[in-house]
Amino acid sequence: MKKFKTFLNEGSETWEAGYKRRVVKTTDPEHKEKGLNWRIKGKDKSHLTIKLYKEKPSQEEFNKQMKRVAGHEFGVRMKTFKTYISELYTIGHTRSYDAGANRAKSNLKHGSKDPLDKMYGQKGGSSKGQYGGAAFKTVKSATQGAKELKKDFPGRKYSVYKMKGDFDKDTYHSKKTGMNHIKRDTEITGKVAHNVSEEKDPRLKNAGVAGFNKAKRTPGHPTKSHIVVAKDGDKVKTIRFGQQGVTTAGAPKKGESDKQKGRRASFKARHAKNIAKGKMSAAYWADKEKW
Repeated sequence: MKKFKTFLNEGSETWEAGYKRRVVKTTDPEHKEKGLNWRIKGKDKSHLTIKLYKEKPSQEEFNKQMKRVAGHEFGVRMKTFKTYISELYTIGHTRSYDAGANRAKSNLKHGSKDPLDKMYGQKGGSSKGQYGGAAFKTVKSATQGAKELKKDFPGRKYSVYKMKGDFDKDTYHSKKTGMNHIKRDTEITGKVAHNVSEEKDPRLKNAGVAGFNKAKRTPGHPTKSHIVVAKDGDKVKTIRFGQQGVTTAGAPKKGESDKQKGRRASFKARHAKNIAKGKMSAAYWADKEKW
């Protein structure tokens, strides 16, 4: 693909010659009614108009329009060109992949010269006698692959990683596994989607919280100050807690008054039985977040 400056200079006609040939008086009655007398016509299709003018445009204005048109055409060509480049993704066990990357970064920080550390310890390609990592052409297909893999290994979480390479060139299809695999050792350039194998519970979205057991303030609620989607094992429950508008003692602070200490102790004593029930209790969350 030619660089933009080269693209601007394509063709045998100079902009000076183009100015003389393409800046012409318009013969369209509608243009003249609007007071537009000059136009820049198309390079090869003279019936097309690039722009209309009341007065004859200068060479500088013509050059400006040529750059604008060339920039648009270059962008279209680049967009088309990119469709021929196949990106490459893989999926991996989030904990082990991320741990490897963090370990390699730490090694580099402490002066490691190991080439594997320079590649962040991440290689998703095949080694002798083994299949390379699963290969996918898009993030969407990789995400679906992670969800399928999750069925076989329910205890694991999987993320999508971007690889250096081209799906069409650097992968092969295995009849044995029925999957596409990375053909050679390929560097992982970064994680693009975290824990994609985890299904989002609709209750999280409805409550507007970031995840399970992550409480959030609800200043717009008429009676309760917080909400949480509590999860304990297989049990899931949306809980609203905390009296709206009531100031609490909060977490213990250095130098706080005896009155505040007394308020906190009183709350914990009154609700001790329910606090002890754990995450599925409103008292537990009120104690955790407000006292």
